[in-house]
Order: sequence, then structure tokens, then C-alpha cells
Amino acid sequence: MIRELKRVRLQTLARILSGRKLTLKFGKGSYTDLRTITLSPFDGEIEPGVPASKAECWVMLKASCAHESGHVLFTSRGVMEKTGDKLLSLLLNIIEDSRIELAMSNTYPGTAGWFKFSADYIIANRQDWGTGTNALLGGLTAYAVGGRVPDQIAAQKDVLELIENCIPIVDRGRIAEDTFGALDCAEQVYKELESYLKMSPPSKSPEVRGTYEPAKAPAQKVDPRRAAITSEEKESGAIAEETEKPSIEEEQAGESASKEVSGEPAENSEDKESIESPDSPDKDKSVPDPELIREAENELKDLEARSFREEKEELSSEETSGGELEEEISTGIHRGVFLRRENCFGSKAEYNSLYDKTRPYIKRTTNEIRKILEYKKSFVERNLRKGRLDTGSLWKIGAKNPKVFCRIDEPGDIPTLAVYLLVDCSGSMKGKSMFSARQAACLLTETCHALKIPVKVTGFTGAVVRPEGSDGMPRDVTHFEALNFDEDEKEKLAGLRASNENRDGYSIRVAAKELEKRAEDKKILIVLSDGLPMMPYKKYQKDRGINDTAKAVREAEKKGIGVIGLFFGTPMFLPNAQMIYNNCVYVDKIDTLPLQAARVFKKVISTL
Repeated sequence: MIRELKRVRLQTLARILSGRKLTLKFGKGSYTDLRTITLSPFDGEIEPGVPASKAECWVMLKASCAHESGHVLFTSRGVMEKTGDKLLSLLLNIIEDSRIELAMSNTYPGTAGWFKFSADYIIANRQDWGTGTNALLGGLTAYAVGGRVPDQIAAQKDVLELIENCIPIVDRGRIAEDTFGALDCAEQVYKELESYLKMSPPSKSPEVRGTYEPAKAPAQKVDPRRAAITSEEKESGAIAEETEKPSIEEEQAGESASKEVSGEPAENSEDKESIESPDSPDKDKSVPDPELIREAENELKDLEARSFREEKEELSSEETSGGELEEEISTGIHRGVFLRRENCFGSKAEYNSLYDKTRPYIKRTTNEIRKILEYKKSFVERNLRKGRLDTGSLWKIGAKNPKVFCRIDEPGDIPTLAVYLLVDCSGSMKGKSMFSARQAACLLTETCHALKIPVKVTGFTGAVVRPEGSDGMPRDVTHFEALNFDEDEKEKLAGLRASNENRDGYSIRVAAKELEKRAEDKKILIVLSDGLPMMPYKKYQKDRGINDTAKAVREAEKKGIGVIGLFFGTPMFLPNAQMIYNNCVYVDKIDTLPLQAARVFKKVISTL
């Protein structure tokens, strides 16, 4: 589930960045055919043999997604094919990769941090850069996207000298307006390196495709390789051969190089010295931006929480058959009991009449419950149109109606909670008790909907004599489904009717099983009854029924489910309900329910 959520989020990111309806999938390597982006999933490793944290892998995935989206957006289709040479294609790919990352950084500034992390991580953690041609191409790539040459390559003097000769050309290609400009620079680099590369040519050339109508690269104001850009550079955007080009960030030396000329590197320049003479064996080590990693960790927490919720919701959406529950619950005193589920039917007119009688108390109950259900901790709400700037969302700036702000929500929001109303529909509830129970169910359902709390309402009774019962006694427990968690057909509540017997302990266990599958952190089961469990099968009545029902309540509470009993019977049977429910409310009048419910909710919520 978490893998699929990551895929969907990255696919959405790719569509926003590219403006195309792309499909994203996980596979071997990272590439795109302009319709599909394939990314390596980076499960625990980015570089072979080097463990990577989940947050590091997630940032690398976003960088790879943005990179491939950049090819879709900025790379010209057909240019690669025009090279006609494997070596030239490789060099063009290196320069084009650098160019599109810079273009993406200036189109979507939030991507700059991802690209910088990607380059820094690989330079710091790749264990074998090879020698000769492999080292040359690896060093050019590292410089093009990361702004520096790894120590292992810099130690190979012949390779380093060739890279230094190509640096000004690579820099011009990096700021080229289109892929054709990058090709011109690749051809110049090819001339510099042709004799050396042909001594040991690479085995394969890259497969990079582009669009027929690529976007022009914007003025290059943001560069993920460097810490700062001067105002003069911001104004110039692109740099001609005779002008001075931006300095290269050298975090490993703890400073930025001063200046270098875009045509030929200045003699004895600080950049040249820093490449030739590493300051320390740890020059390649780079510390990731802690804010970037923290943002990735928060995103992953959100995805993991969503994955957990969806997995639980998927389980809860699968209807549990009577047979499966019978296997778990129909044991001991309930052996031989069968569970049936039936729909409950009620008309809108009936419900409107019920609602009209309850309406005066709904707002009051909602306000009382809202006070109880406030968060104790504040949290950050993102994806807003106003508020504090959310640095992790800056990549959205290029999108229409960007939501790049956040705010800290203080206590006052409702926690994740699910409520299950289990209504006694036995014959002893006929008359006033059933009417009051329907009113209470209406009141609590409307309150839950007002507070956006998922709620389910089920009536329970025992209503059928099964012919196969050897003793001929009723042994069915019937649940009338009045309202499911994902429904809004509240009129069915008005169809709850009283008849036959009830097996409270059995029905409470069924409801607890259903609640267990919910993804919400907090779960409350509210049983509306008269405290008189009564069903002839196996003499389920009096102390036997009361004790089993009390046991079912304790079992649910041990599972972390808060249980509340709302008593609608005559006062003489109230002690029965108080024996069964640790949290018992005597509802003699509906107008007392708002405050009574609030008090017991507060008590129950505090224990969950």
C-alpha cells in the first residue's frame, strides 16, 4: 500500500511539473518515453552497498521524478538521434542532464534542493568511480550536476586535466536555452576528449527522448550547485563567452570559489586549485539540508499514516460474512448462534419528523462534544493559499493557483474518531423506550456528521426460528443495518423497530470486531438499550445474560474501544445497566442528553 501511495504521489508530481498526463511506475533505472516515467524505487539503498534512510530515498525519488519531468518539458526530441555517435550522445546527455536540472530549478525553485541533495549524495557515497574513460565521464557528470569533481577522480591527474579543460564548455552548455545549444557544447567537449575516449569507448549510449515542442529554459537565477547568486548574475541570466561566469559552490572546502571566465578558466584560479588539491580526505562528504530531510520525514509519515488508514478501511469495507463471525464469536454460551444481516428501511418523511423533534438539541450536543474532542497538540496544516511560506512546497510556484503556504493549527480540531451506535430493537424496547432510542440515535448521528466523525448505526434483535434447530428455539441474531460508515441515508434510522428477543453480548462482540477494523485512532461503541438481555436459546437471560454482556463490554474496552451505555428502560432495571456498563447514562429525557453525553464522552476519550 505504501509503495502504491508513493507511486501515485510521484505521478501527481510529474504531471504538475511537466504539464503532461504522464504515468509513473517503478522499475530498473530512471528514464522516460514521454508517456511513462520509470523510476528506481531506492528501497534502502541509493548507491549499492551504502544503506540509505527512508527520507534520503524519498528525496532521491523526488529528484529523479523532477529530472525525468525536466526531459519531458525541456529536451528537444530528435537531437540525440542527430548526434550519430555513441560518444557524442554520452557527452550531450551529461550536459543536457545538467541543463534541464538548472532549468527545472528556475521554473520550480523547490526542486533545486532535491537536485543538490542527489548530486551531493552520489558524490559523497559512490564507492568506485573507476579509472580512465569511466572516471572521465563520471567526473564530467559530477561536475556538471554537482559543481565539483570527486576526490577519487581528482587523484587521477590525466583525467583531471581533461575535465578542467572541459569545465568552461560544460558551464556554457548548462545555461543554454535549448538542447541544440547543449549539443553545440557537447561537440566542443567531444573534440577535447575524442582521442582519449576512443582509446576505451563506453559500452552503450544513453536513450534520452524529448518533446517536439520543448519549453525554453528560463533565465538561470537559481543554481542548486551554489550557495548564492549575485545580483549582477541575476540580471544577466545567461553568460556569454567573454563575460565572467558564476562561481562553483565548494561546500567541502567550506567556502565558495571567487570567479572564473566562461571561455577559458583563469590561471591559478581558486576553483582550479580546489580541484587539484583537495583540502582533506573528507572533501566529498556533504551534510544534507536538515530541513529537506525533515520535510521528507514528515511526508513519509503522512504517507504511512494514510497507508495504514486505507489498509484498515479496505478491511472494514469488506463485508464480514456471518459464517466468519460465527467461527469467532459463536462459542461457549453462544455456540450454535447464527448471525443475519438485513437492511433497515425508513422513509424520509418519518426521518424528517424524527429530526424535527431532535433538532433543538443537535447544535447544543455538537458544541458540547466539540469541546471534548479538541486536539491537545498543535499541528502544521500545509497546501494552503495563504499563511506562512512552506519551503518544501516551493516547487509548486510554477503551477496554476499554487498552494505554497502553511499554518500551525492550535488545539480545537477533532481527532480521528469512529463511533458505532448499537440500538437494542428487542420487544422490551417497544413504546417510549424505542421512540427515545430513535431520537438519541438521530441526535448522535447528526452530531457526528456535523463534526465529520464516521458513524455507523445498527439495530440488533433475535427474530427468526431456524428449522434446523433441534430444540426449535430462536437462535438467530439479526442486525438491521440502518447506516454504514460511508453512507448518508439517515432516513433508515426511522425504520428501527422493536420486536423479539436480544442477545446483547453477542451483538456487542460483533460491533467491536467491526470497529477494530476501522483506521481511526479512537473508537467509541455506544449501546442504546434497556439493560435486559433476553433470548431463550441456552437460557440467555437474567444473570446469565447480564454477566455475558458485561464480559463483552470489558473485552471491547481491553481492545482500546470506549464503550458507553445509554439506558432507556424503566428505573427498576437501571442497576442491570450499571452492572454491564462502566460508563452508563440514564436517558429519561432527550433534552438532558447533550450534557450527559458530553460528560461521559470526556471520561471515555481521556482513557483511549
